[in-house]
Amino acid sequence: MATNEYTANASPPTADERDRLVGEAVRAHEAGRRAEAAALLERVLRADADHHDALCQYAMLALEAGRPDIAAPIVERRRASTRDRRRHRTCSASSIAATGVSPTPLRDCAQR
Repeated sequence: MATNEYTANASPPTADERDRLVGEAVRAHEAGRRAEAAALLERVLRADADHHDALCQYAMLALEAGRPDIAAPIVERRRASTRDRRRHRTCSASSIAATGVSPTPLRDCAQR
């Protein structure tokens, strides 16, 4: 397997790189490349387990994969670890509704 910047052997990304990787993950997710998006988000979360946007995006991936059991604890972790309350954003209500899961623990994935 070829080594690229997303392999486990790569050095931990800087704060700016983590934000860039989250952006790449969002684009991959929107393009339907969920495995790629998850790998990018996991790299960010290995470097910063409390990265707000990565946690929220990872929860959304879990919801879309039909895994609310994974998504809810991620959102709870994000809520518990938020360092800047202004960074809260609401997880997509339509995505949550589509899962049939109660939105209570997920609704606050972010509120400005």
